[in-house]
Amino acid sequence: MGDKKLQERIDFLEMVNRQHQFALDLAADMVQLHGKTSYTRDPVIVLQEANKFIGRLFVNFTASAFTIVDEEDSTFKLALCDPESKTKAMDDLLMELIFSSEFAWALNQNRAVVVADKWQGHSVVMHLLSTHHRVRGMFIGILDKINPTLSSANMNLLSIIFRNTAYALESAELYRMLDYNLEDRNQLLFNERKNALVNSQRHMESRDTITDLLHLSLKSMELNKIMEMALNLLLSVSWMPDKKNGAIFLKVWGEDRLQLITQEGFSKSTIDKCSTVVMGSCLCGKSAADMQFLFVANGDKKQNIACEKANRGHYVVPIIAEDKLLGVVKLSQAESHEQSPEEKTFLTTFATTLAGIIERSRVEKERAETELANKAKSDFLANMSHEIRTPMNAVIGLTELALGCNLEQKVRVYLNNINNASNSLLRIINDILDFSKIDAGKLEMEPVKFRICDIFDNLKNLFRYQASAAGIKFVLKPSKECQYLLLGDSLRIEQILINLVSNAIKFTNKGKVSVEVASVAGEEVDSPFINLKFLVRDSGIGMTKEEAAKLFQPFVQADGSTTRNYGGTGLGLTICKRLVNLMGGEIWLDSEPGEGSVFGFTIKLELLEKEKIEVQTSQFKEQIKGLPDLTGIMQQIGGSHILLVEDNSINQLVATEILEPVGLHIDIANNGVEALKMVKESSYDLVLMDIQMPLMDGHTAAKKIRAIKGLKKLPIIAMTAHARAIDREKSLAAGMNEHISKPIKQKTLFATLVRWLGKGGESTSNKNPVDTAHENPAALSQLATAKSRDIAKKLADDPIPEFMYDLPGLDLESALARLNYNHKLFRSILLEFQRNFASAPQEITKLLAGKRTGDRQEAQGIIHSVKGMAGNISANDLYTVAAALEIAIEEERVDDWPQLLQQFKVVLGQIVDISLREESTAIPPGPINRQAVAIIIKELTQLLLDTDSEAQESFDTLKPLLAGAEPPVIQELSRLEEYLDIFDFKHSQDSLNRVIELLGMSVDEVHS
Repeated sequence: MGDKKLQERIDFLEMVNRQHQFALDLAADMVQLHGKTSYTRDPVIVLQEANKFIGRLFVNFTASAFTIVDEEDSTFKLALCDPESKTKAMDDLLMELIFSSEFAWALNQNRAVVVADKWQGHSVVMHLLSTHHRVRGMFIGILDKINPTLSSANMNLLSIIFRNTAYALESAELYRMLDYNLEDRNQLLFNERKNALVNSQRHMESRDTITDLLHLSLKSMELNKIMEMALNLLLSVSWMPDKKNGAIFLKVWGEDRLQLITQEGFSKSTIDKCSTVVMGSCLCGKSAADMQFLFVANGDKKQNIACEKANRGHYVVPIIAEDKLLGVVKLSQAESHEQSPEEKTFLTTFATTLAGIIERSRVEKERAETELANKAKSDFLANMSHEIRTPMNAVIGLTELALGCNLEQKVRVYLNNINNASNSLLRIINDILDFSKIDAGKLEMEPVKFRICDIFDNLKNLFRYQASAAGIKFVLKPSKECQYLLLGDSLRIEQILINLVSNAIKFTNKGKVSVEVASVAGEEVDSPFINLKFLVRDSGIGMTKEEAAKLFQPFVQADGSTTRNYGGTGLGLTICKRLVNLMGGEIWLDSEPGEGSVFGFTIKLELLEKEKIEVQTSQFKEQIKGLPDLTGIMQQIGGSHILLVEDNSINQLVATEILEPVGLHIDIANNGVEALKMVKESSYDLVLMDIQMPLMDGHTAAKKIRAIKGLKKLPIIAMTAHARAIDREKSLAAGMNEHISKPIKQKTLFATLVRWLGKGGESTSNKNPVDTAHENPAALSQLATAKSRDIAKKLADDPIPEFMYDLPGLDLESALARLNYNHKLFRSILLEFQRNFASAPQEITKLLAGKRTGDRQEAQGIIHSVKGMAGNISANDLYTVAAALEIAIEEERVDDWPQLLQQFKVVLGQIVDISLREESTAIPPGPINRQAVAIIIKELTQLLLDTDSEAQESFDTLKPLLAGAEPPVIQELSRLEEYLDIFDFKHSQDSLNRVIELLGMSVDEVHS
């Protein structure tokens, strides 16, 4: 059941409960009518008090009047009119009603009657004022035209008010009659008060019982247990019949029978007999079938259909919700018991409330089962994400690093093939992890121009070594269709073939696996579209028809043994089927046990041209499709002027470390406000925009930039830790051109920059001549070579400490590659991490428990910052948990917070422990070499003036030279180190000047 339907049902049940609560309150307050009129002899006072209760109803009477029977001539006389100005009109209406059949008809009814369009287009309501002894009068009310009728609830409430009014009128008459007999009058007063008190106590107890029943729905219990407690509540009502015998039956879903859920006072034979009741077969079954309230007194002729023919009566109340039967409540009566309206009202209210509880319990159960299934799927995808992404990132990262080295051509070809295969696999993994999107039918095709031969090339590079290692042949059978230029989603086609070929190799022990493609027979020669049929054949284990029937379903494989022997998620073929259907085709399987399998599928593509290209039938020409090397990237984008909008200093540094080596000129804005000012004052080729920032977020900044004249086409790329599809959609909706997720991947970032800054587009900036080196390929080549040598020399002169390769919770290789192997900078970031986030779990827990406006948003901000920092240092576990916690808070999944917070605390603690270990590393003591100190201070001063991150390395050289200095110098050095760790260059310069002063060094000595 959908959330919207569930909410509508809950709202309806709550409205019904409020109406019944109001009815009970009104009935309980009737004692006030008797209390305020108990000493009066004037019937008008009684009517005035009754009129106040009518005013509490949800009924709009434009005018109303009370008539009283004249004791002398037994005629009805107008006694009270509201408003008084309508007295004449109401008197005329009374005469008209008397002389018509409507008034006489109303006299014979003990309920409210409505006569439509009786008076000037208005409906008229009449209700008799009558006790058990005699008629006392008549109420006449005129309804407004908007609500020309009465609900059944208001009709019942009017009956309660007028029954009590009639008794109050009778009481007033009795007081008039007994004025001369004080003793009798006092006794009558006592009885009236006693009855009023009894009625009040009954209503209070009824209201408390319904309240206790509603509280049961808030308890986390099985429905049967709630029904048992509900029956105990009903049987404990003191003013109900004292026969403690009753039961609750619930309707069996989809069947015409009732099942006994709980009982009290039944004999064993009755329990056996009534464990299942066919609807219509007995008193309970009749009440269920007719959905009618039934009362059977002792000796009633209906007694012969009751469960037991004992000396007792029965109440049977249907449990109904929205005209749907849910069950019945059966209550036995004392032998001499007679039905009363109060009992019927209470039991009906009790059953209606019970219906709401049953419906809510069933809806909650269905929702819990749905959530459990969704959680299982989410957990599965999350686990797959962690298990697959981690090694894949390592493969891709290390391959990209290796491609940046001087390599033999043969090795470069191998690495390019590895890179192509790894990225293809990563794309497939991403699609699998986004299975919910495919399942929801939101996956869109992205058509591009392509040829089948290119897909076959990729398949060959991906699987030939795997097939060779498995001792089988892998054969690609090209055809003329491989030469055609087509328009379609080549990535999805390749994804389908990769999945089918992978399965074929996995389930083939010997023989071969082949892939072939051809046009579907009967194609029109001149058609702009072409239907292609792909076949993937193997000589593997095959499968039975029963096993084949289970395929193409999510999370399912042929059988349990297949899963155990060959592994796999069971998602691949489901995704293939969905993708094929989206491309207008179908997929099928032909297989026999021990005879191999043939997976086939068709797709419909647009045929652009049948241009001939050279195709070798034995094998396809090698294609090297790796990422552009550094030189190629610099030739494309070097010298461009970029604005980096980022509030986190560490993220600023990481981005700068990646971008500057390819010749980009970087300006930094700390928030959206600064970014707006800078784009107005300077000309930029592109803006890299963070999303979550103080003062002004990235979405707002992008919208405002787009509103500036001349900047509507300025490329704006979102670069943020918000990595979900919905976040990408928000970025695009704000006017951004693309959305890149943190942690920053060089391949993705450079590909995006080449797309927006590469050849074919004109830059809008005024470049510095020094920055236009991209126009000189020779200079670029030298720069790229110099950068590579720089890193190699750095690692040779200052190798990465051995202990860093064994840091728990960190992917060191990925982190150092992102920072150009600057391990000292990496250690500084760890220290900054510890200082900023050591107490984050405690702060987040406190904020989530807080009641202030903005507490939750502040908690999300801390988590988002941790996630961003974790990504930059490749703390993958922390990044994953932080992302999950951030989403859980955003989606208000409060029940998931404690577990996620505990995981967050554990994985964060690993990184903090590493940071503390780094911070506690002592500086070895030694003598002060003033000349060496002066040289390093001069270098450090210049680096600080240039806001160069190399200042950290210079300080690391200076620190051991001053290990033997006086305590004030050591303290100031610690302060300087803190400023450098957060890249606060201004305060770092001030602190360095104090060090110079404390050392007693002159300006000439330092700057000579």
